[in-house]
Amino acid sequence: MEARCQCGQLRAEIPEDVARLGARVMCHCKACQRRTGSPFGLMVYFPREDVILSGESTEYTRIADSGNELTHGFCPTCGTPF
Repeated sequence: MEARCQCGQLRAEIPEDVARLGARVMCHCKACQRRTGSPFGLMVYFPREDVILSGESTEYTRIADSGNELTHGFCPTCGTPF
């Protein structure tokens, strides 16, 4: 499976067998609403070692309501979240 940002400079590749097993999370917290511009944020998490990123990316880490650190990646050129 392959995903690309809007401008095409950042790409993520995930093996098909791993893509089916990704942990799906839907969140309605205010931070996810701001990040997505919608009533919720939908994320799919994969083991870092199974994801191949190519291109430049930027990360933003915040403290979630749970108190845990939560890191989101995005393309520094077009802002597409990864």
